[in-house]
Parts: sequence; C-alpha cells; structure tokens
Amino acid sequence: MIAARGTPQWGRHPCPAVPPMVPRNAPPPAGPARAALRRVQVIGPSCAGKTTLGLALAQRLGLRFVDLDELFWEPGWREAPPAVFTARLAQAMQTDGWVLAGNYLGTTRAQVWPALDTLLVLDMGLLRVLGRALRRTVRRGLDGSPCCNGNTEQLSRLLHHDGVLRYTTRTWRARHRLYATLPTAPALAHARVQLLRTPQAAEHWLAEAAPNPSPNPCH
Repeated sequence: MIAARGTPQWGRHPCPAVPPMVPRNAPPPAGPARAALRRVQVIGPSCAGKTTLGLALAQRLGLRFVDLDELFWEPGWREAPPAVFTARLAQAMQTDGWVLAGNYLGTTRAQVWPALDTLLVLDMGLLRVLGRALRRTVRRGLDGSPCCNGNTEQLSRLLHHDGVLRYTTRTWRARHRLYATLPTAPALAHARVQLLRTPQAAEHWLAEAAPNPSPNPCH
C-alpha cells in the first residue's frame, strides 16, 4: 500500500507568508514546524490508527506514504527475510520525503530513526485498541477485504495466540512503557517526538501541523 507525490505567484504582490501552527506539547523545532515534516514515522499498538494518520499526513504534505506491513508480510502471511525487509525499506526511503506507518522497531530504530525529523506515537489505551481490533477483524473476516500485501483475515483465528486480539493484549503494556521514554531518548534527540493518546489528539495535531489547503486569502 504505497502511495506517492514552487510556490505559486499571486500577481505582483504575493500574500505574506503565514507561519504554521506548532503542535501542542511538541518540542520546539529548529525551523518552521511544517518545514520539518519531511521524514516521519507513525508508531503505536495494533489498530491505534497508524495507517489512517500516516496516509492523511502524507496526502496533505504531498509525501510518499509507506505501510510497513506491506513491506514485511509476504502472501500467505509469511514474514519477509530480514535482508529483504531492510532492502525494501531502504528503497522506500530513497525519495525526498516520506511518511512510514508501522513499528518494526528492531529494524527501524537503526535504519529509520537516524533519518527522522518527526516520530508520531499513537499511545492509545488498551480497551480502545482492542475494540477497534475486534471490529476490524470481524469486518475483514466477513467481507474478505485484503490487507498486508494481499493477505486476508479469518474469523477462525480471532482468538488464536498470534491473532491480533491476544497479540495486542500481550504487548500493550511493554509498548506503553516504552512510548513514555521516547521523548527523551538519546537516539531521537534530533527529532520531534509527539505522543498522541486519543483520536481527538491525533486529529487536532494533524489539523495544526498540516492543515488542509484553503483558498488564498488574497482573493
């Protein structure tokens, strides 16, 4: 699920530049906030909304969107070999700007984080993501809609040990503790780290950091 993307002149007296709004609770960036949004990763537990936020941000900024699940999973729910996954990820990052949605921290810590300017952390509550996971799995199981490089979810695996419900329950607490440490992590000292704990907070951040294009105020 990979989707790709000067300044127009408005007559003799172009409109003055309006500085973008800075996300609340974000560390002050080195320059204008939107200028820093070129290399972004969105992480969080399963069903936190990583793809939704990442795709919306990429579309608004005209950046390439990359769903890491599409790079990691082979047809038949087979995991890509580590060398294949890292090669696919390196190729996806060759463009001038991108938004990556997904965790895979065993790989992205070393390969992606040094290049980041922004890390968005969807630290949603356990009950919220479990409810989303249940609804999504049931919907996909019933309609057969593909995900993760053409794979499909099966209702028979809803409560399987490696199914999304039990996997999310098993990993949520450790990830929640990890996310709290990321704003001060030395490996991310060069990047902006934004914790977003509710869908409303994510929507608010997106509206301020990458507002939808609006008609030029000079007209």
